[in-house]
Amino acid sequence: MLRTRALEQIRETRQARSKPLVEALAAWAKAQRALKGSRLGEAVTYLNNQWEGLLVFLDDPHVPLSNNSAERSLRGPVVGRKNFAGCKSVRGIEVAAVLYSLLESAKLAGVEPRDYLRAAAEAALTGKPPLLPHLCREQLRAERAATRSASVSPPASAAP
Repeated sequence: MLRTRALEQIRETRQARSKPLVEALAAWAKAQRALKGSRLGEAVTYLNNQWEGLLVFLDDPHVPLSNNSAERSLRGPVVGRKNFAGCKSVRGIEVAAVLYSLLESAKLAGVEPRDYLRAAAEAALTGKPPLLPHLCREQLRAERAATRSASVSPPASAAP
């Protein structure tokens, strides 16, 4: 219940404090008269085209105010892509891109990348579709729980 109350408080705060700022920004953007090809014109046009998405955070407290975590999560693959930019093997670049995507997706889902790569490889070798990282996390938890319970349970008594 506390979680629900905290989310409602976030929504109320955004309505009280952010909504007036957003409305002022909308009024400013609508008042701008810039040349179509100018940078200001492009920026205002972009803002107006994205306006509906910008307003989502006012009503949904689950939407973060910034995308810093998403930007940070993309840093690894971007650095890797830059490192492979001079590579002469197109296939090598493609493989690196796939691996970076798999590893970063696993990290974001809280799955040990090595475990996720093992599960993805096993799925590919057995012809099964690969699991998404968050589903892989649940499967790995279930497997570990089954392994623990099997190692803890007493051995079956042998019949005479």
